[in-house]
Amino acid sequence: MEFRLRIEFEEIKNELKQQLKVLQINHDSQIKEYTRKICQLDQDNYTLKAKLNEVQKTLSLQTVPECIKEIEIESGIEKRKPQLISYDACTKCDEDVRYFTGVINKNVLDSVFEYFEPMALTMTYWRGRNIEIQKSDTQAEKKTGKKKIDLKNQFFLTLCRIKRGFETKELAHFYGVTKSSVSKIFITWCSLIHAELPTLFPMPSLERVVGYLPDHIRQKYPNLYGILDCTEFKIETPSSLVAQSSTYSTYKSNNTFKVLYLTSATGMILYVSDSYSGKTSDKEIVNQSKVLDLIPEGSHILVDRGFEITNECSVRGITVDIPAFLGPRQQLTSEETWLTEKIANIRIHVERCIRRVRTNHLFDGELLLSMSITLPMVIKVASYLQNFLPPIVKSKETNLIQDI
Repeated sequence: MEFRLRIEFEEIKNELKQQLKVLQINHDSQIKEYTRKICQLDQDNYTLKAKLNEVQKTLSLQTVPECIKEIEIESGIEKRKPQLISYDACTKCDEDVRYFTGVINKNVLDSVFEYFEPMALTMTYWRGRNIEIQKSDTQAEKKTGKKKIDLKNQFFLTLCRIKRGFETKELAHFYGVTKSSVSKIFITWCSLIHAELPTLFPMPSLERVVGYLPDHIRQKYPNLYGILDCTEFKIETPSSLVAQSSTYSTYKSNNTFKVLYLTSATGMILYVSDSYSGKTSDKEIVNQSKVLDLIPEGSHILVDRGFEITNECSVRGITVDIPAFLGPRQQLTSEETWLTEKIANIRIHVERCIRRVRTNHLFDGELLLSMSITLPMVIKVASYLQNFLPPIVKSKETNLIQDI
């Protein structure tokens, strides 16, 4: 009995030893596996730390808004942001086109843009020192935000600022760009349009102008070429006393810039001078601008009192009619009264033409002196754009601008 128990005990003892040996082997393999995993985790941790350092370096060079901006661009979110004002949104009907741009309808607006588009593709954006139109470079396009606003909307922005008088801050908000970008775009496009004005609106011949005169005007003035008149734009008072004196207009009782216009009797703008100080006389502006040299010989022009240019016109073979001066007399003669009324009936059209230009809200109130350098160019652009409107006096034939 005792012998048998001893045998069983030995068997149990051997079995336990065997199980213990197996457990020890399994334990060693698990330790090795855990050790391998720990080594792998250490390696992964090192890699993540390296990547984190790279991200921290990137963030130190780039602000959070810029990072968000890049993500928006890559994901296409930025492209889906609606614009408060744009070419397509504000030209759905002819009434809106005229309200925002001053152009008669969308067909004309599209045609004008198509004319300038090839030149706009190769223009250098204004940088603050000069306003010359040259070939563009990639860096200039990037600095002006050209990718932010396409060419069509840049053109629309320019016309919209002239017609509606929007401030640069307003347009910057509408298009999601900076004020400086709006100024660059506006001055650049005005420069482009201004550079093309001689090509778009060359001085027509006497025969062409007379050919489009209505019968009731042609009967009175068979060779009437145009009407000369000046208008004044109020400016803020300069700080310099000398500038205050030279720009002060006794007629407007304000500091002004003065511009000379030559229009046809039908209301087409033929010539716009540079801006002169408000104190400059009408005769002096005519002589300095040399507008008489552009008028064909044999022409007949009408002017207001103050344009004492009879001698200058006769030398160039130009006939000029000026309303009679009362002087020390009590009243005009019947012939002088008839002539004055005859001139006034035709001269009213140049005033109507200038009134069209002044309806552009950019010229409301006093103009800032900061615009003095670009103002002559902007006034010319705003003035010649009126030629895309219907004529003030309609003739039986096609409008003169269409033939030119």
